Amino acid sequence: MNSTTRERAVVREIPAQSQLFARKAGASYSDSYEIPLTKSTLNAEELYREIVAQTPPWINVLMRVRESIAPCVGVRKVGLLGKGATATGPATVGEKMDIFTIWSVTEKEIIVGEDDSHLNFRLSLLKLRESGRDKVVLSMIVNVNNLVGRVYLAMVLPFHKVIMRTFLNTAVRRHCV
Repeated sequence: MNSTTRERAVVREIPAQSQLFARKAGASYSDSYEIPLTKSTLNAEELYREIVAQTPPWINVLMRVRESIAPCVGVRKVGLLGKGATATGPATVGEKMDIFTIWSVTEKEIIVGEDDSHLNFRLSLLKLRESGRDKVVLSMIVNVNNLVGRVYLAMVLPFHKVIMRTFLNTAVRRHCV
């Protein structure tokens, strides 16, 4: 990427190299976005930490709204992105990283997410070399458990799509990836 070109997150399919790929077919919802990777020395965990640490304030305004409504509809509170209690050592499966539980961590991919009464989700950050280019790919799968989950997903989906792109675009703009 040169200084006159601003790379933007683009929509793509969940890569076959991601652990989420096999689970996509049974998911209620899935999406995936990519950006070029310039800091190829960082592993997936380091990239995830860099991206979440750059959470724009407006995203946490939306998270505060979510937190105020969540108990009214039987959805648990999770906290604010980039502000959560995060272990400073290596990521360990079952521990929290920021506000989400770590489900899997390798050099190339970290998967975080939550299982709740209304829905279960997994978010993957995959470090990928494809067509001769290094990339960062953020992918998500969601499995809805009940009517509350369907309504919740319908309400947050427009924001989710903007947030996923914003995380990646902000990371590029701030030279974090």
